Amino acid sequence: MPGVDTGDFLKAFSKKKKLKKGEILIAPGEFTLFLSFINRGSFRVYFINQKGQDITTWFAFEDMWVTDLRAYYKNTRANYFVQAMEDSEIYTISKEKLESLYKENPLYLLFAKNFAEKGMSIMLERSDHYFQELSAEERYRKLLKSPIIKKKVPLKYIATFLGITETSLSRIRKKIAKG
Repeated sequence: MPGVDTGDFLKAFSKKKKLKKGEILIAPGEFTLFLSFINRGSFRVYFINQKGQDITTWFAFEDMWVTDLRAYYKNTRANYFVQAMEDSEIYTISKEKLESLYKENPLYLLFAKNFAEKGMSIMLERSDHYFQELSAEERYRKLLKSPIIKKKVPLKYIATFLGITETSLSRIRKKIAKG
């Protein structure tokens, strides 16, 4: 965070928590009045649709923040699962504690602004009509431009993020490999 030492900032956090691969940090129905800073590891945010299908909506990696954003900002219960994709370590801070930090030091308000802007930018890119109008192969190729996604995200989660089946993703991958 510009102007605030990350170490000092993390000292304000209430908890350090380790999660095992597959462990759920947040589940639908829970109050999500906290943010988690990912010190080590990776997470995905997903929901289960009416057909019982798992739909991934977001990935978060080291030095990023993760929560159910809508629930956090609206003070409501979570609608999404937040799951560790690998053994991970996070630092959490309650919304109440973070708001008190805003009052103590205006640089924390800059953090909030940057966090909100980054989250909004990622969500807009995901919902952007341009991304939605691309074919599944084009969306996959665009996603592959992120080395961390290629390295850390299992193909089954990439498929649900792209809105396709694992079989369809396999066909796309074979087509790309053939050149």
